[in-house]
Amino acid sequence: MDPEIVAEIMAQLPFYEAWHIQRFTQPAMFYHYVLTLDDEVSQIWPQPAWKMGKILFLGTRYTGIVYMACILIFTWPNTYEISVPVCDALCVVMNVTGMLTRTFPEAAVWLCLYALLGGKPKYFYLLVTAFLGLTVPAIVLNGMNVLGQRAIPRTALDHALGYPCNFIAFPRPDLSATSFYIVFSRASLALVVGLSTLLTRYRKQKHNLIRIIRREGGIYCVSTLILMFLSGLAFTPGIPVSPPCTFLW
Repeated sequence: MDPEIVAEIMAQLPFYEAWHIQRFTQPAMFYHYVLTLDDEVSQIWPQPAWKMGKILFLGTRYTGIVYMACILIFTWPNTYEISVPVCDALCVVMNVTGMLTRTFPEAAVWLCLYALLGGKPKYFYLLVTAFLGLTVPAIVLNGMNVLGQRAIPRTALDHALGYPCNFIAFPRPDLSATSFYIVFSRASLALVVGLSTLLTRYRKQKHNLIRIIRREGGIYCVSTLILMFLSGLAFTPGIPVSPPCTFLW
């Protein structure tokens, strides 16, 4: 075999390994969606159409479905012939829904914080200002990087392995790194506000809702902090990452 082809295969191997792992997460997520569809229909659909909790739940759920479907198309060796413009369009859809499906859950956490603070207008304006102030810049910076990615014709290796699309590298990973650190700050702020509120207002309350908020909110914030910190390191120029990393989130 041509040594250049061998070198290309070895250089791309970590990415194909990551895709191989990722291929099994999407069916698991779809299986979860199917199992919980009955709960969604019975508990979420009857709620008022423009209720914020319903919007955030459905937004998280269905942007996640579209996002996972796009990833599955790209990472599953299906041998389909997809044109470069279609790959470009699917990439845009994947990146936009990916940013949304990571933003909606944290918006739901901040909505819970607002409820824990008593639902007063002054807290509403403070939380909205803080959330948007840390969300809009993060989305814009990350979007400037990921939406700049373009599809290119498939290589001989892509043809051999059956992958339908090929893309250039992200043009501005430094912008995504900054975005991840902003999201890290946002999750840190939510965790601090949530813990201080629970400790000062709800320390002696043990009912199920408070326990659920503590458990689910804590798990979300801690996992977000870990993922954003690692992603920021991976995208920061000048920080060696060996082998090249692809975070599955």
